[in-house]
Amino acid sequence: MGKEQYEPIDALPKAENRLFTQFHAQYPPQEKERIIDGLILGKSKLRIVFATVAFGVGLDLKDIRQIIHIGLPCTMEEYFQEAGRAGRDGLPSTAHIYYNSYDTSKARKHLSSVMRDYVQSKKCKREIIMEYFGFSPLPLDTAHACCDYHEKLCSCDDCVLSGVASLMAPTLTDQVPPLSNGEVYRYPKLNMEQVAKLNEELVKFRLSLPGHGRTIVGSSSLSSGVTIKLIHEVAENAHTFSSAEDIEKRLPFFSQSHAISIWKIVEQFLQKK
Repeated sequence: MGKEQYEPIDALPKAENRLFTQFHAQYPPQEKERIIDGLILGKSKLRIVFATVAFGVGLDLKDIRQIIHIGLPCTMEEYFQEAGRAGRDGLPSTAHIYYNSYDTSKARKHLSSVMRDYVQSKKCKREIIMEYFGFSPLPLDTAHACCDYHEKLCSCDDCVLSGVASLMAPTLTDQVPPLSNGEVYRYPKLNMEQVAKLNEELVKFRLSLPGHGRTIVGSSSLSSGVTIKLIHEVAENAHTFSSAEDIEKRLPFFSQSHAISIWKIVEQFLQKK
């Protein structure tokens, strides 16, 4: 990754400026302390931590948004502990499991049948977890916020629009223009703090649109095309845009006025660099 592994890109190549790290029992104590302190205080630049079960024990980190399991935890208790590190602030978070046929085979003597059934079952994942621990799950307002099983069944406005948008145009990532040797984007890439603030401003714009909330024509996502996912992509790739016309060309917005308004917000952040 070269200099792109540091934040900002021109930062000194030091551990505290790196966007990712590892964390395990044999990791140097001073490094583990630095990582934990930075995350607790909200000053860490880390976006990814490659960790064993040693990470998170006794910690209450409130802004972890995603857990990725490589392979299956052996028991439901292990899985629950690991996945439970995300979303402790009450905000939506996800846990993904990547596994292969060996991970679920009976050759794995320590793998519980509960975990094997959990990943192979075609039923609600929350229900399986809650029932295992003796609880009954409460229904959620939106099905896709539950689990992968209910996500496939969800027909809310955001899910309907996401399906339509995927048919209308390629993803923004596919539309980011490639650079030739020596060529640079017109604007420098925003740092993580700026991306977060830009995202907040774009969300405010979305909330200001007519039709926010439930109406006879659905939500603002369905009526305007300004979805939460689209907003996140705009914020992450803000430096690649050059004008309102560029935004309108590359993204599936329904209205030219929306593209113009969004560019005005984006441009304010780009000009601060």
